[in-house]
Amino acid sequence: MGALRPIKPSKLLKILQEHYGYSARQGRGDHVVLFDQNGHHTVIQMAQKELRQQIISMILKQTNLKWEDIERYL
Repeated sequence: MGALRPIKPSKLLKILQEHYGYSARQGRGDHVVLFDQNGHHTVIQMAQKELRQQIISMILKQTNLKWEDIERYL
C-alpha cells in the first residue's frame, strides 16, 4: 500500500463521484454528504485546504476503498 498523502477535499469528492458512483448532497455548513448506490454514506469537510491522513483513512474505511483505488486518479 502506498503511503497516504494529503489530498484536497474537492479532488477526493470528484474522484468518488466520477469513478465510484457516489452522489453528493450538501450537509451542514461546509460538509458534503456522499451516498453510494446502497445508501451507505460518508462525510467530507470541504473547508479544509487538505485532508489529513487520519481523515482520508476514515473515509477510505467507510467507502470500502483502498488508497491505491484513489491514487490511480490523482
